[in-house]
Order: sequence, then structure tokens, then C-alpha cells
Amino acid sequence: STYEGNLSISGFYLTGELFGLDTLGETVHTTDAIALERTWVCEIPVSQLESLCTDIPQLQHQVFSLLSNRLRHSEQMSFTTSNTSAEQRVMCFLNDLYQRTSKRMGAITEIRLPMRKVDIANFLALTPEHFSRILRDFENSGLIRNRFRSIEYLDAFAVRHRCLQANAR
Repeated sequence: STYEGNLSISGFYLTGELFGLDTLGETVHTTDAIALERTWVCEIPVSQLESLCTDIPQLQHQVFSLLSNRLRHSEQMSFTTSNTSAEQRVMCFLNDLYQRTSKRMGAITEIRLPMRKVDIANFLALTPEHFSRILRDFENSGLIRNRFRSIEYLDAFAVRHRCLQANAR
């Protein structure tokens, strides 16, 4: 979203994820979505979704489950961004990206980044330079290999463990 011309990144969506849910119960979207690469979108008008959910109760349950997961994810990312150190924010972002991608693609070791690292820094409320230093520190620690447009996870378990520790505090 933008406020007085400044771009504010509120999230990144991956293949197969729902977005635009902010319009449920409203008449207008409060945010914009910008495709960072060639994208296919399946648009479902709210009235049609409501009708389908009435006719197919299992679909309604699935939509509620997806909404609940998205809300939980947003709340967790908001908490992480506001209550943790810069290193913990980056660690939790990398863990989140790994978990979401693995869920769709199975066991992986490398994630291609469709977003620019400057945009990730913006999302995490960091300067691009600080974000780069943190990635370099993680690389020097043997957790990741930082590439131009991808992150290779050398120790995904340690990334997840450190993120869980940060959120437990």
C-alpha cells in the first residue's frame, strides 16, 4: 500500500496462495497487488464465492480454514516484525518462505526469489544495507548461501529452530 507516495510492502504471495481477501465484506480493496513475474490469476467474485460456499459446505469450511491460516500468518509476521531484532526478523522471514515453498513443492534446498532483496528489506523494516549484512552473517554461519536471486538453505532446521526460539520470547 502507499501512504503519501511511499511504497509500503505488506506481504509476498507465492504460487497458489489467496490474496485480495481484504475486500470480503467491503466494497473496495484497500491495497494493491503488484505481480513481480509472469502471473496467472483466477478471479472469483465475492458473490460467486458466497454462492458456491452455500451450495458446497466443504468449500465453505476450506475457505474459512484458508482465511484463518492467512490471518494467523499475518498476525505472526506483524508480531515478529514489531517485537524482534533485525536478525530474528530476517531469520523468521527465511523460515516462513522456506515453509510456504516446501508446502507446495516438497523437499527443497533453494528458493528462487521473485521479489527484490530491497523489497524484502522494506517489508522487514530494514535498510537494504543492513539486510545484506545480516544475510552475509547467516552465510558465514553456514545457515544459507545467499545468491543474486535465490537463497540456498544449508541448514533449514537451524533456521526454523532459531525462528521458533525468537517467537517464544
